[in-house]
Amino acid sequence: MSRTAELPSRWSVAAALTTGAALALGLAWTSTALGGHDDSRPLAAPGDVFSSPYGAEPLPHEVRMELRWQHLDVAVGEPRAELPDLGSSPSDVAPPAGGSFVRVDVTKASGQPPLVGIRRPLSTQVEVAVRAHGVDYPVSGRSGGVRLDAETAWPGETGTRWVAVEGTPADVELVVTVDGEKQVVGTDGAAELGRAEQLSDLPDTTILQAQPEIGCRRSHRDDSSDLELDDYSRDAACTVTRVLRLPHVDGPGWAPRGREYVVVLLTLDRTAQVERGGWHADTTLTARLGVDEPLAGPLDVNDLNAGTLALQDPDDPQMFVFEVDAGRTPTSTPCSRSMPSRTTPSRPAARKSSA
Repeated sequence: MSRTAELPSRWSVAAALTTGAALALGLAWTSTALGGHDDSRPLAAPGDVFSSPYGAEPLPHEVRMELRWQHLDVAVGEPRAELPDLGSSPSDVAPPAGGSFVRVDVTKASGQPPLVGIRRPLSTQVEVAVRAHGVDYPVSGRSGGVRLDAETAWPGETGTRWVAVEGTPADVELVVTVDGEKQVVGTDGAAELGRAEQLSDLPDTTILQAQPEIGCRRSHRDDSSDLELDDYSRDAACTVTRVLRLPHVDGPGWAPRGREYVVVLLTLDRTAQVERGGWHADTTLTARLGVDEPLAGPLDVNDLNAGTLALQDPDDPQMFVFEVDAGRTPTSTPCSRSMPSRTTPSRPAARKSSA
């Protein structure tokens, strides 16, 4: 691949250089040549990111970091004066004047934590940067850099990258920021994961699939309508298929300190049948957790997953998100259903169930 039309390179440059930046780089290279140096290679600019064309031995001191939807194994290396050789030939890109290169490894680890969002597209922001002598050099959010996007997952979006930095900094760290919460790892493997450490305790999605279902309590009507339901519908309630406790939900973001989210997925077991001709029932769900109203919901899970690799669930699950005190034991309320008073025969009767 070529870095610019004038500066061919077998290294893939992740920085998208503007015309001005390319001109500045060309001037820097010309000045170096005229100054009597015998290194005619183009200079990298501080902040340039290069994807490694060859595999390499893993860096030592690999650390597990957490995204909301992916486990990561990451490591950052000490600065070095040159990019690795290209086979038997030296690298054809020189470091910045007086600068060096820092290697970063970002690899997707096995396992899949549950990702919960209340709308699409997902809004969680992830940033990866090398911090060298107090200066942050982005490794994500640019062409060729690592890409940690919750909406898509491609095998080549992670791996080894080299970042050009100023000088030869003694203090180098890799910083992964998820919606403002930072995880920091040093070259020696020392790590500060902050609130993101809570994400490591989340169950894998395969474990969630085996979670037992919970039947809602017996339902009751809480309306004043004179419409009657048939006997089959009198005990219609719902089934809780999943319950999650999460420190972060895409949309509202991180729960406030001392709080967390309780996410409930449920399905309606049966729809209401109205005994009077000319009427039909539209079924809706409401829910409370003790006395708490939901922060979000009901949300149709199939709608949220539309356009993704997730399969559509024929049971049409609905989702509610509650914000509660961290560690609090949730309490439930009986299911209820409601039908509005009759106005005209042409209007539908709505049933409301509460979990």
